[in-house]
Amino acid sequence: MKYDLATIIRRANPGIRRKSIVLRDIAPPAVLATNLHRSVYKPVADAWTASADRIAMLTRAPSRR
Repeated sequence: MKYDLATIIRRANPGIRRKSIVLRDIAPPAVLATNLHRSVYKPVADAWTASADRIAMLTRAPSRR
């Protein structure tokens, strides 16, 4: 489920504009955390895992002879 934060804020505070906002830590429900992991973190981790050998080859120091 996608959340449009701008719309949510407008509905909650019509006509109010603030110069700054305070972002607080939240504890998302397990379903949202799982969806976030599946849609964002897992593809990145999978890409890094699949490319680990190539990354290691690029980061190795050249041998000196």
